[in-house]
Amino acid sequence: MKRKPATTLFDSLAAPSDPVASAGFTRRRFLAAGATLGGVLGAPLLSSCLGGGDDGGAPQPPPDRALFFDLSYHDSAERQYFLVGGGQRYALVRIADKPEVLTRARQANAFLAAVPDSKITHHVESAVFSADAPTLTFLGSGADANGVWAMDAVYLQIPSSGSTNAYAQARAKTPTGPLPLSASRRLYGVRPADTEQDLRDERALLGPAAHAAAIMGAHPELCSLETASAHHIHSNYIDSDPATGTIAKALGTAKYGPATPETTSGDTNTVGWATLIPVVDDTTGKPYVNTRGKSRGCNQYLPRLHRDLTEYAGPAMARMTASVGNDESLGVDVTGLDPKPGDPAKPAYAGKMWTRQDGTAFVDVATPAVGAGTDSVVMTQTQDPGQYLTRLNTSSTTSGTLTTVSMSLLNAATRYLGVYLQFFNDVKPDTALTLTDLPEYNDGSILAGH
Repeated sequence: MKRKPATTLFDSLAAPSDPVASAGFTRRRFLAAGATLGGVLGAPLLSSCLGGGDDGGAPQPPPDRALFFDLSYHDSAERQYFLVGGGQRYALVRIADKPEVLTRARQANAFLAAVPDSKITHHVESAVFSADAPTLTFLGSGADANGVWAMDAVYLQIPSSGSTNAYAQARAKTPTGPLPLSASRRLYGVRPADTEQDLRDERALLGPAAHAAAIMGAHPELCSLETASAHHIHSNYIDSDPATGTIAKALGTAKYGPATPETTSGDTNTVGWATLIPVVDDTTGKPYVNTRGKSRGCNQYLPRLHRDLTEYAGPAMARMTASVGNDESLGVDVTGLDPKPGDPAKPAYAGKMWTRQDGTAFVDVATPAVGAGTDSVVMTQTQDPGQYLTRLNTSSTTSGTLTTVSMSLLNAATRYLGVYLQFFNDVKPDTALTLTDLPEYNDGSILAGH
């Protein structure tokens, strides 16, 4: 297939199999795709993880492990890095300062053993994060006396227990042989994963591919806070998508290097994978500053993704969300359920990314008959914001000569075409009244003022 000439950095970096680059991208195409990554990075999920850093509670006590980092694409010789998330903050150590940590890890990790030495530059020993849920972390550097710092990357720490489900789902699609090549393995020239242990092994190295996957996985329809489904979505959709590899290559260039505070208020910087927007205290007009923990004295920021990354990621994320939406292991049928506040959780629904609610095109609900002698009828209608496809509940009350009929609609994902009341002859209950049977219609007064 003949490819069009490269017109952007992403076009030149993309693999031939990358459908986003092959089609080209524009702001119009991004908006049409419906993906709003820039907004996602400011959403509560990320702001809670990226804002206070280590102000949270203690994590669950899983076995600790060493994490390794590829910062070879950064000018990292003199920078001091720290990994923050889940109530923890760890200072990175250069591999050259303590090489035995990598040597020991490579004895049990085939992926690390296959990655070139030059691509593993730092490590953290005894990193402890939640054992029962993914933890979003960020890599920071350069904190100064004024609380200013840079955000070099974001990573999602997924507990290794999720690899069992991820591998089972992978083998459902690829029963035998190598699994689809992940962005990380492609980047370092490592063979495709073949076993469950292989899926675990590559998550020990955090580099541009892991950063790219965290960006893509921030989309609400791709972001699971349950371990098994999060591992499945990342391993089988995000990590192996060609666009993730393209973004990983871009993150390895100087243009999309560390995110730094905005230089022009309200606008994104031209350099850096994101721009750090200060979280301002409305009462003082100054940025919030962390007052507790190891990040005490550091300004609080939210990252706003670089325009290029936003535009490029949009169509790719739309494609991934469509795939996740068609994955039956990530959905559940909730037809007929009517949960109430305080109901116990249903473990079978944990980690589900979408629900199915079967509805009907026509709902006929008999309303108590309006009593004889009623002079007027008032109808009130309410509509639920929408957790269910279609349900209609009705009731009526009569006080004197006034009857009030109430209807409650629960409706989502369908067109709302209309609801109507039908009146019957009180002498012949099976005979529906027509408009011409109503004196008010004939004399034009069926509606007051009409």
